Amino acid sequence: IAGILDDGSDVAHLLGLDIFVGGKKSGKIVKDYHAMFNHDHFVDWFGRLLDKVEKLWWSSAVFVMDNAKYHKGKPKSTPKGSWKKTDLY
Repeated sequence: IAGILDDGSDVAHLLGLDIFVGGKKSGKIVKDYHAMFNHDHFVDWFGRLLDKVEKLWWSSAVFVMDNAKYHKGKPKSTPKGSWKKTDLY
């Protein structure tokens, strides 16, 4: 996963590069990053990317993302339908 910053000049900047190498999961070789990448990792990565953009003094950056599952996570404190009313208070 990478963040690419294009400022309109002939040179683009590569920010926030994370390289995922296949590993083992349940005894099977993971062939791509999808099994290793989750919402928590994305939030951490995106926070580091924002820090780098801020250090470059970019105040009007636009972030374009697809509709990947890990972009749409919910906080762990989000109530679930299985929770009882007493758990919500």
